[in-house]
Amino acid sequence: MSIEDAFEQIFHYYRSDENIRAIFAGESLSIVLKFLDTKRTFNINIHEDQEILLDSNTPLKKPDVLVRIRSEQILLDLINGEIPVAEPFAKGKIIIVKGFTKIARLYRKYVK
Repeated sequence: MSIEDAFEQIFHYYRSDENIRAIFAGESLSIVLKFLDTKRTFNINIHEDQEILLDSNTPLKKPDVLVRIRSEQILLDLINGEIPVAEPFAKGKIIIVKGFTKIARLYRKYVK
């Protein structure tokens, strides 16, 4: 699976699961994921509970959330369930550089 396939899988899950979309009701969020191994950057734009879009052409200058990920394989392993969600955060393989409180607030809505 490529990283693009992984994003498509995430987006399909978002679009098809009403409960996930409800978490983002009233939220517009721009997220930048920077992969250190490939030097690739992906922008994810979430427009409330309506749409989620991916753009890899132009890095956002002021995203709401900035995440650095040591390698694309780490995200693939997470999506495939090969590693526990907390592991790459605890080991510093995924670092939320900006917007931690926004992510934490959304996560609290998710686990309710």
